[in-house]
Amino acid sequence: MLDWIKECVRVDIQGKVTVAALYASYVDWSTRNNKYIRSCKALSQALRKAGYEPYRTGGKRYMLGLSLVPHSVI
Repeated sequence: MLDWIKECVRVDIQGKVTVAALYASYVDWSTRNNKYIRSCKALSQALRKAGYEPYRTGGKRYMLGLSLVPHSVI
């Protein structure tokens, strides 16, 4: 999971990204790199343990302080 964070996520003080988007990115990265895929709950818990704040509004769950690195489609 640390490799995914280094490659696909960046700290962004004003950022907020849905947990669903984070998990989709994580699953995609893990599949491409033949890595074990943890559950969405495990990913959320790991991010909270790392100090990122969960936030819920309008029925969606977000992580504050993060953004996804945009990747070009090959």
